[in-house]
Amino acid sequence: MKIKKVLTLTCMIPLLASCANKSIAGKYAFQMGREKGTHFGLFLNLFDEAYNGEAKVEDGKKMTFAFNASFPAGDSEETQESINSILDFFKDPETGDFALNGYYKTNNEANEKGEPRLVIGFDFIYILQSSSEVYESITGQEISQEAKNMLAILNNDGLIQSLLIATYGKEEVNAYIPVSIEDVYYQLYWYGYDIKVTMQGEDFNIDLVEVTKHAFGTTPTKEDVDEINKTFAADHEGTKFTTYRAFNQLKLTMIKK
Repeated sequence: MKIKKVLTLTCMIPLLASCANKSIAGKYAFQMGREKGTHFGLFLNLFDEAYNGEAKVEDGKKMTFAFNASFPAGDSEETQESINSILDFFKDPETGDFALNGYYKTNNEANEKGEPRLVIGFDFIYILQSSSEVYESITGQEISQEAKNMLAILNNDGLIQSLLIATYGKEEVNAYIPVSIEDVYYQLYWYGYDIKVTMQGEDFNIDLVEVTKHAFGTTPTKEDVDEINKTFAADHEGTKFTTYRAFNQLKLTMIKK
């Protein structure tokens, strides 16, 4: 009987390894409305080829994120042209969609619902360069070196991965999106990154401080919030956020096409 169990387990090992390494490559989409009318679409393309971009990530694979939209007829042509002129800096020449390149990989983590984690990130350097071009096209001025330095502080793969929370299933990818700028801040703090913004007149300064990290997919309880707030105000005097609260997220599911 023992030999039979050992043989059964031995036969299962390759199968388990195969499941762990199963490809989830493909195109995932979320779309509202019809393509010929007012609509909004999000598209996540996951590839099996290795990622070779600017970010420092091990075992990452290539990913592209894109969206397209048509605006309500009530919007002015001037507004639409302004929005389109900004999106042109991020446009994919092949599809015409707003697109960002990045990476993804899977690991052994899961959230509180048991959904396995999809680690994703973007080529921040490309985003920074394109954003600078947008700013210069609108204002006619070059973005200051001080502003570039402050934005460069955010070029942290751990921080980006803590902002872009995603899970995957057999035929879908779930994105958990903070519902406001405040929720972005509180989520990042919970996952270990405190972005301290201090204002002096019209000038502002950004510092990135690493704090206690919590497990992926968890959210703070009332007791957690109370504990954090024992020292939060004193540690954040003069900054934009002086109290801590639980963060809110919107779950958005993209289906494999």
